[in-house]
Amino acid sequence: MGITGTNSVLGGVGFHHVAVRIADCDGAVQLYTEVLGFSPTVSWGAGDKRAVMLDTGNGSYLEVCAG
Repeated sequence: MGITGTNSVLGGVGFHHVAVRIADCDGAVQLYTEVLGFSPTVSWGAGDKRAVMLDTGNGSYLEVCAG
């Protein structure tokens, strides 16, 4: 069974992940996990170099970067 989608140019292939830079990394992670139900899968760095990869639940990920 192949991946299906509505984009004829990409042939059903979507994004692996999208990265966003945000001032309040902890607040963003709290929003995406508690309100939208995303699951943190991996995190790295500290302070303004911190990043967290969140599983959206549909095969895509959101990377939230501090800074």
